[in-house]
Amino acid sequence: MKMRHMLQWLCIIISLAVGVAGCKTVAITEQRSTATAYQKSSMLAAKGAAEAGALAFCNIDFEGGLEAYKQSICSVTTSLGCDHYTQELEKSWDSIVDVYNTDALVCEFVSSELMEESTQFGFPVQVWFVRLIGTVGWPENQTNRDYWIQIAEESGEWKLNRMLSLTEIEYYQSRFQGSTNAQ
Repeated sequence: MKMRHMLQWLCIIISLAVGVAGCKTVAITEQRSTATAYQKSSMLAAKGAAEAGALAFCNIDFEGGLEAYKQSICSVTTSLGCDHYTQELEKSWDSIVDVYNTDALVCEFVSSELMEESTQFGFPVQVWFVRLIGTVGWPENQTNRDYWIQIAEESGEWKLNRMLSLTEIEYYQSRFQGSTNAQ
C-alpha cells in the first residue's frame, strides 16, 4: 500500500515537472504588444469594411443590372444587411435607373472616421463616417457622397450592417460638432 502511494506521488511529481517544463513565461511587454497588434489589425479590418461598404453602395454598374448590384452589396454586408438591401433594391431599382439615366456611377474614397464603438444585441458594432466623391455619372451638385455606416462583426469578420437613420446622423453630427470632419 505504501509503495502504491509513493508511485502515485511520483507520477504526480513527474507530470508537474513535465508540465512546468513545457510552460514558457511571457513578459508583460510581449503580451501588450500582441494585444496591441491584434487591436490594430481588427481596427484596420473594421475601417476596410466601412469603406468597402460605402463604395459598394456608391459604385453602380447599370449595365450589369440589378443582380450584379445586389451581389456587390451582399459581398460586403452582414446576412441581415444583405436581406434588407436586396428587398429594398428590388422595390426601387427601376426608379434608381430612371433618376440617374447613365451607364455607371463611380466613386472614389476620400476619408473615413470612426465615430463610436459599442455592442448591439451582444455583438460588437462600430459607427463610421465615410466620405466619397462621385467621379463618373453623378450630377455635378451631387458629387460629395457621405455615408454614415454601422458595421458589425459577423463570424469573426467586420461587415456593413446598415446605414444610419437621419435621426442617428443628426445625433452624431451634434455630438461631434467641430471635432470631426463629419459635418
